[in-house]
Amino acid sequence: MQEIHIKETIPIHPASPPFSQDHTLPLSRLDTDGNLNVTFRYLRVYVNATSDNRDNPFNVIAAALSSALVHYYPLAATLRRGQVDNRLELVCSRDHLGVPLINATVNCTLEKLNYLDDPDPDFVDRLVPDPDQAYGLANPCVLQVTVFECGGWTLGTSIHHGLCDGLGATQFFNFMAELARGVHRVSVNPVWDRAGLLGPRDPPRAEGVVREFLGLEKGFEPYGQVVGKVARECFHMKDEWLEKFKKVLFEESGSSFTTFEALGAFIWRAKVKASGVPGDENVKFAYSINIRKLVKPPLPAGYWGNGCVPMYAQLCANELIEQPIWKTAELIKRSKINATDEYVRSFIDFQELHYGDGITAGTRVSGFTDWRHLGHSSVDFGWGGPVTVFPLSRNLLGSVEPCFFLPYSSANVGQKDGFKVLVTLQETHMPAFKKEMEKFSSQVFDFCKMATMLGTSSSAILASKPFSAPSLSLTSSGSWWVFAGLSFGRKYYGGIGLVGKKGRPQFHVAVASVATDIGSVVEAQKAAAKESQRPVYPFAAIVGQDEMKLCLLLNVIDPKIGGVMIMGDRGTGKSTTVRSLVDLLPEIKVVSGDPYNSDPEDPESMGIEVRESVVKGEDLTVVLTKINMVDLPLGATEDRVCGTIDIEKALTEGVKAFEPGLLAKANRGILYVDEVNLLDDHLVDVLLDSAASGWNTVEREGISISHPARFILIGSGNPEEGELRPQLLDRFGMHAQVGTVRDAELRVKIVEERARFDKNPKEFRNSYKAEQEKLQQQISSARSFLSSVQIDHDLKVKISKVCAELNVDGLRGDIVTNRAAKALAALKGREHVTAEDIATVIPNCLRHRLRKDPLESIDSGLLVSEKFYEVFFDIFDINLSKLSRSI
Repeated sequence: MQEIHIKETIPIHPASPPFSQDHTLPLSRLDTDGNLNVTFRYLRVYVNATSDNRDNPFNVIAAALSSALVHYYPLAATLRRGQVDNRLELVCSRDHLGVPLINATVNCTLEKLNYLDDPDPDFVDRLVPDPDQAYGLANPCVLQVTVFECGGWTLGTSIHHGLCDGLGATQFFNFMAELARGVHRVSVNPVWDRAGLLGPRDPPRAEGVVREFLGLEKGFEPYGQVVGKVARECFHMKDEWLEKFKKVLFEESGSSFTTFEALGAFIWRAKVKASGVPGDENVKFAYSINIRKLVKPPLPAGYWGNGCVPMYAQLCANELIEQPIWKTAELIKRSKINATDEYVRSFIDFQELHYGDGITAGTRVSGFTDWRHLGHSSVDFGWGGPVTVFPLSRNLLGSVEPCFFLPYSSANVGQKDGFKVLVTLQETHMPAFKKEMEKFSSQVFDFCKMATMLGTSSSAILASKPFSAPSLSLTSSGSWWVFAGLSFGRKYYGGIGLVGKKGRPQFHVAVASVATDIGSVVEAQKAAAKESQRPVYPFAAIVGQDEMKLCLLLNVIDPKIGGVMIMGDRGTGKSTTVRSLVDLLPEIKVVSGDPYNSDPEDPESMGIEVRESVVKGEDLTVVLTKINMVDLPLGATEDRVCGTIDIEKALTEGVKAFEPGLLAKANRGILYVDEVNLLDDHLVDVLLDSAASGWNTVEREGISISHPARFILIGSGNPEEGELRPQLLDRFGMHAQVGTVRDAELRVKIVEERARFDKNPKEFRNSYKAEQEKLQQQISSARSFLSSVQIDHDLKVKISKVCAELNVDGLRGDIVTNRAAKALAALKGREHVTAEDIATVIPNCLRHRLRKDPLESIDSGLLVSEKFYEVFFDIFDINLSKLSRSI
């Protein structure tokens, strides 16, 4: 029976005073993230391999620690809550400046315990300090040296995560180790400046995907979740198992995945399935990414604070369990695209804005981290690097059931291949999880398969090297061997290049890189510019129809609202108003020569050619151009909308020729469909698919090409000519109803204005030039101001209450109403959304989402307004006829 004997605990002070006056150090907003308010515990194992080192490990560590604390004295300080905002801060006092160091021994050898490669949980837990919360704040760093009978020893570490992450702690221990080895000049000096290097912007603005994954819940404690007794198990991963598993995923998807992506997807699914999570609940895959070189400018080399931010992949539990694993691995892979400087800054700003509101990623978070290549094994105090590094913390990234990918002990080199996975899970769920893991070890991968997306006749994908023959190779079954490249969702990207054919942009697959024939694109742009020179009726000259005009303007300010559906009588100016929007559209940055209008700053809207150029570090030529408005005619063919592949050219020349369609041209622009309720069903299906995924996929005879297709969808129609399919109707963010003007004076004015325009369009447009320019300026200001607009939490709650009480399906209504209200506030130049803003936009956001009642005579927009006043102002008896006139 192994017995650990604690001999003494000694406070280690800095070898010389590091400061002359007591002071308080602020932490960064990454340091004070609620998910990091936890003590992180782990163990390093050292063997007595050097016969010339007879020093006692405890004495060596004590001396090195004392010298290192002169430079890293914050580790010897005290954490406390600030009086102003309750965030953690560091109190540096000469009266309390030390790190507790525990001196212990154990009555066995490391070899007997297999160098703690797969240790007994209870035993290894006693090798690492385990302070309670109060002690952990008073002493953010506590160390324990335990010497074994063989002369080997362990260094147990307990560090408050608010001070540093794993990389920062490793930097500190390497500093200590260099001093212990007698190095006269350390390689990296520490840099503190937490608030300056990773402080919030002024003003702070949390944008993008950060808000998609983080919510607010007052008083929420991420590690206060009650999950019952937990168990920790190590699972062995052989290299051959992983290679076969990744090969299966590649055959099914055409994409290559890292071990972290592939195995992470498998284990995430296994954990959720074993835990019996209700199918309609959201579950998250969380991991952290190092941002030290990602932020602009990069953090200095000696920065040792928290330099990682959490990244998330999210699914419904049912979807995660039922879909092929390659799709989950792809989702994890795609999540890495969010790792940008803007994401980091938005995350920091979100912490700044909402720290007191209870920031949470939810309760169904699975935290994953890969320790195989983090440099933990580089810390050499004179005995060589540690042979084993083992984590003991059960709280990670807001998860109470984390998963670690760990290397085997180097003391067992040659005895085991692969690595081990340490999983923490509720004890009652562990048996079911083990059964899932047995499928992996027995190589039963049928559950992760799915019919290939390259067509029913496809049986293989070739991704090893470029085509050497002038024609495509065929398998024995007549399937295409095609090139596999980046993959997103159900989309495949091969090596795509742009060549010109009679002035038209086309694509071919020949090598795994992309080359653009700028000339063909320039010609297309010139043709588009020439077409846009036809006189357009000025938007400012439109008489009446304020509801329709407001909906259009809000979508230009915030394209994420999701478009507008305009329904009304014939001859009411629907098409004229939409097309008049062209003059007001702002300029955007695009990559020159790219047929998809790729955003040089957003990977999500980049074509594969531009993405590959970015990966290679090539400079992009960026130009400013007006947002496109593309008309989709009712009689358009599917090939004209989606683009077409020249199969004959593929057979005769061995290249994949692709001519982009209207969806490619509409990317990052506006797609307008007049009489959308008369659109053929097959084109409706195409729009639904593109609107849902943001990508357009063209598949012909086993050949597949995809490109970004994110656009503002605007449709118009006459309800008397037919209803719109509910699936497509729900894809429109807002719904505007247009009626015929009844006022005789207004009708006369409209007729006269139209006559003036028809007589001399140029002169008519010039008469509205000042008003048009004013509108343009308003839109431009609102777009730049949008990110700083805030909406109070109680208003958000009331919006959701309106949606719930109206039985609105899904959450699109909530999201769109919030976005539209913020866009309206931005248009008015205000920083905060008011109830008036919500009252203005909520009928347009919800009226088309209500369930149809054939016996209901009241307009759905009035029902929405009635419910709005009931929820927001407790007004139940509304005069609907008066309300109708006011709206």
